[in-house]
Amino acid sequence: MYTTCIALMIPASGLEIILGRSLTMLVLSRQRDESIVIGDNVVVTIVDIRGDKVRLGIEAPGEIPVHRQEVYEAIHREKQKSDHLGSGGPASKTAGNTPSHR
Repeated sequence: MYTTCIALMIPASGLEIILGRSLTMLVLSRQRDESIVIGDNVVVTIVDIRGDKVRLGIEAPGEIPVHRQEVYEAIHREKQKSDHLGSGGPASKTAGNTPSHR
């Protein structure tokens, strides 16, 4: 059972799927209501096509984060700032201000 289902609006020209750490790009053609499956538990469905926008539905387990690229990059930048502050930046000199890592 999938616990996350979101729809994204992205430009059709920006539809890229990056698989694995080797940065291999798989480019697929799909029509409305067709899907692709990633691994055993992620399904990406073309929900709608409006002009130069493709609307995607993504079904994935709750433990798999799903973000638009610009949101992912913002989260990553904030994490880097936080890690930097905790590893020798000015804020790390205050007692009890060390980051916890999971």
